Parts: sequence; structure tokens; C-alpha cells
Amino acid sequence: GVGITVGGVLKSDGTNRSLVINDAGATVLSGVVGSSSTVGEKLSSLSTDAAGSTVINGGGVYTTQAQTYADNLALGAGTSLSGSAVSTLGTVVGNGNALSITGNAVFGDGVADTLTGLSSLAVSGTTVLNTRALSTTGAQSYSGVLTLGADSTLSGVGITVGGVLKSDGTNRSLVINDAG
Repeated sequence: GVGITVGGVLKSDGTNRSLVINDAGATVLSGVVGSSSTVGEKLSSLSTDAAGSTVINGGGVYTTQAQTYADNLALGAGTSLSGSAVSTLGTVVGNGNALSITGNAVFGDGVADTLTGLSSLAVSGTTVLNTRALSTTGAQSYSGVLTLGADSTLSGVGITVGGVLKSDGTNRSLVINDAG
């Protein structure tokens, strides 16, 4: 399709279901996807294709397995993404909103990808950073191992890496601009 909008809550019917969205335009998720508390209402997985873009306005996406955003992602509200792994394979624009990921995270699939405009970022699991820049106006918290897949710059106020910081096997540089 071109220009898919989900105006309300999108959830499974008691059995976790997978959803693949192929949209050459802007996909807009206006309501919560899944449920933060009812397991049977969570989606099994969610994937978007590389064409177009995705806007999350509903504040949360909850899956039992992976979420893969192959297109550019924009946040229209403070957002919680919860799944076994959350991958953003394009640019992420926070528009001044917070992003919280419960699970493992993969940011970007190339150095041209960036994460900007976030008020804060928190990842509860491991993180793979394949982007050249990740910036927040507030805190960044990485609870698990942080692996650099590209030379990167982290900018924010109060950047915390709770686990091991390492490269992906290739020597990488990391610049941390922490105003906190």
C-alpha cells in the first residue's frame, strides 16, 4: 500500500499474531500496538519494509518476539518498544520524545543512519550501534553490552553503559559528548 494509517489500538485476538507492513508511503501507528500487560494481546512480531517511513504516535509497540523497522522511523510521542529484539534499520527522529526499549536493540544498518531528536533513550538489553551518531537532549542508558558496529558519536546528558563496551571485531572509535 501507500499511506497506511492505523487509527486506534492494534492488538492480537488472544493468540499472538505477526504483522508485516509493506508501505511505500508513510505508515502511521496512531494507537498502541499490542498490550503492555495482556500477553495474548501482544503481537508476535512486527516488521516494516524499507520503502516509505513509519511514525509511531501511540506511545508503545509490544511484541513477544522481534520488531524490525526497515524504513525511517519518527516518534510522535514518548515511545516504549518491547520485544525480544528491536531493530531500527534507518534513521530515527525523536521529535523531542523519549524512547525506551525493553529487550535487545540494533540501531542502523549503515553509517548514514542516525538517531536524533530524542529527549532520552533507555535500552534494557544488549545494544548494537551501527550508526555514526546518536543524540539525546537528556540521558542515555544501556543496561547490557554495547557493541560498536561503526565509528560512532554518542551525545547527551548522563550517558551510562551498564555492561561491557566493545567493537564488533573491527577496531572502532567512539566519541562521547556527555554534558552531565
